[in-house]
Amino acid sequence: MNATDKYLIIGLGCIFAIVGIILFSKKSGKGQNKIKIMNIEIELSAPSLVVFVIGALMIIFPFFITSKVTLQPDFSAHAATIPSTTSTSNVNPQYIVDAAMDFSRIKETLYLMRGNDYWRYSTKGSVSTTGNLYKDSGYPRKISLTTWPDLPFESIDAVVKWSDYKSYIFKGNQFVRYDDRADKAISAPIQITQETFPGLSFSNIDAAFNLDGDQVYFFSGDEYAIFSISDNRIKRNFPRKINHQNFPGLPFTTIDAAVPLSQFKVLLFSLDRYVIYDIQSPKTLYQVLETAALLN
Repeated sequence: MNATDKYLIIGLGCIFAIVGIILFSKKSGKGQNKIKIMNIEIELSAPSLVVFVIGALMIIFPFFITSKVTLQPDFSAHAATIPSTTSTSNVNPQYIVDAAMDFSRIKETLYLMRGNDYWRYSTKGSVSTTGNLYKDSGYPRKISLTTWPDLPFESIDAVVKWSDYKSYIFKGNQFVRYDDRADKAISAPIQITQETFPGLSFSNIDAAFNLDGDQVYFFSGDEYAIFSISDNRIKRNFPRKINHQNFPGLPFTTIDAAVPLSQFKVLLFSLDRYVIYDIQSPKTLYQVLETAALLN
């Protein structure tokens, strides 16, 4: 159930509840709660109560529908057993996601990359509000100058949205600035250094995501750091380890790709698995899912 359906049901529920109250308070004859239909008098209390209860249930019902249906309508059947730590045993390399890119504000799409291949998914509206993903036909395609104009990389390690219509694309110890609206790279490769990202101790970026427009999470190996765009530097006491202390309930110790679903929820990929993680709570939502469901 998406947000529009939820609000529609709640709105109709309010109407039913109000009608029920009006019917209950409506008087006829000598002040008795009765209505006459085909010469038969019916007590208003019973039907009005039914109408009111239906309305009340409609108001409450959407809040009992788990957001799992909203976030992952297509992949819930592909649940995997949650491992205690990231393990390379029984990992299928063809299902390892290297990077993810949120393009929902421009073309209502999201991209997943593996090697020099990429997949495109229609988000049916902003991925930030619904998270509904539908794989487009004709994919995977190759990452090239034809499909990614002016991009100097043949594969991608990480992508992070830096502002409303600008993204940073990382490969090795370099990155380029990408104009989402023009759909092309707008800079030559830039080295990842203390000058470009003050306070960052990583020379390579495995994954990244922008949490709220200002806090950028960088992942490298088994560590992560948070970069403040407004302060133009890494926050104090970073990097830290990717572990249960810093990410309670997260079954991974490395992150290969990441993309936000909402202000506090993010898809985190590790090897051939991924989870929906709530940064605010914090906790893993639902279960570990297999990336095979996304790439097949």
